[in-house]
Amino acid sequence: MLLIVSVAAFGFIIFITKMNEKPDETDLSEIEQILGYHFFERQHLIRALTHPAYANELLQQNTRCMDQEAYSTLGDAVLKTGLILFLMERGLITKGEITKAKEELESNVSLGHIGGRLRIRKYIRLGHGAKDLWRSGEETILADTLEALIGAIFLDSDAGFGVVRQCIGKWFETELRKSEKRAGIREPPTIKTPGTTPSNQNLKHQKVPAKKIPVPKETNRKTGPGKITKTHPQKNAEQTIKKKVPLVPQPVIPLPSSSRRGVPRGRTSGSQQPWRR
Repeated sequence: MLLIVSVAAFGFIIFITKMNEKPDETDLSEIEQILGYHFFERQHLIRALTHPAYANELLQQNTRCMDQEAYSTLGDAVLKTGLILFLMERGLITKGEITKAKEELESNVSLGHIGGRLRIRKYIRLGHGAKDLWRSGEETILADTLEALIGAIFLDSDAGFGVVRQCIGKWFETELRKSEKRAGIREPPTIKTPGTTPSNQNLKHQKVPAKKIPVPKETNRKTGPGKITKTHPQKNAEQTIKKKVPLVPQPVIPLPSSSRRGVPRGRTSGSQQPWRR
């Protein structure tokens, strides 16, 4: 009896020791290659792969371990934004179309299918009751882990949305194509902006009307009995101005003579000579 208890205790100690150990570096490198992203701080990756059941078992042994729940919540928000942008780029414009397609893509069934295709199952840390957990909710575990990985990449890249967006586009490429086919969109719509020029193809078949510049026409004017002369409007206007506005002669100011009196002393007259008596 004592021997059985000792063996059980020894096995439990080995199990706890393995749980406290960090994941193998080879496994972390493999999953980085699968995800298409190299982590600068692998603690983000380890936490994203840690299920709450695994953390609870360590907590019972007075060992604190951070699980994936917070990362999963963050990854869910980032995933929603990324999927909306991808759907808009693929031609879904209305709110109803985008919402319906997004809900299908972010469902546990879709995320579980993507997680199974990426083969992340063997890297998830579940703990002692892994078999029961996989049997009861495999899709949920894969979906939560995939969202946690998205949150981990977002944090490791210093909140770089462009980096995590590339990963989302790579993982969801097949599902996005299916959503595009279900929506019946063949080509992305072109948004016409006022003031933009059409494409080169449209210019070949499009005739641009030329602007007509008004040219003054010559008019006929009778100058006498039985005589008609052609006149130009601009020349007529010039002749009219010359007739109506006569030239006014400028007054001639006589220069003062030397015998003129009354000019103050010290000033100069028109001849620029000082006045002297």
